[in-house]
Amino acid sequence: SFAGIQSALVQRERTGRGQYIDVSMLHAMMFALLDECHAASFGRFTNRFHRPVRTGDGYIIVVPVSEANFRCLATALERPDLLDDPRFNPLSTRNANWGELLKLIEAWTSQRTSAECEALFEQHGVPCARYRSFAEAAQDPQVVHRGVMATLDVAGGEYRLPNVPVKMPGVDNRVRPLIARLGEHTEQVLQEVLGYAPDRVAACRASAHKR
Repeated sequence: SFAGIQSALVQRERTGRGQYIDVSMLHAMMFALLDECHAASFGRFTNRFHRPVRTGDGYIIVVPVSEANFRCLATALERPDLLDDPRFNPLSTRNANWGELLKLIEAWTSQRTSAECEALFEQHGVPCARYRSFAEAAQDPQVVHRGVMATLDVAGGEYRLPNVPVKMPGVDNRVRPLIARLGEHTEQVLQEVLGYAPDRVAACRASAHKR
């Protein structure tokens, strides 16, 4: 939908004509199933699922997508024998035994913390990323730099949540720093939005107190 809207806006800017956007959820889902589309055309194949593997205190995802990555992985695991293992060489058999490779990786990562695994893999050039909690991610330098998180003053204390991710010059779409208390603007809404007369607002307030 978003891409269609953007394309329609570009067309309007260039031609002056509007556009009707027809989006089918079924069509969108079919468009997203690229692997299944490939399998339907060329037969079954082994899809490598880069699932997270367990560490001593969490999870990490390891993505050895190239031959160079795989060699780096063998070095990081101190398993040079993997380079000659027929289950993982050539690439076609590695794909077929992808689950076995993940088990070997997990046997190694489960003996170390996520931070240790990430540091060692990065040292040896293995693409990876440890799974962080939301609280950890909120302290990421880039998150702080972009002002991703907003702090609200609520009755129970401070509450932090993300601002709208879209940034535009001259537009302040950050979360307002205060949440209204229950009933705080009731009279204002009744008068300014619903058009109630002050006496009727007073009657509503009295009725609410009786309840």
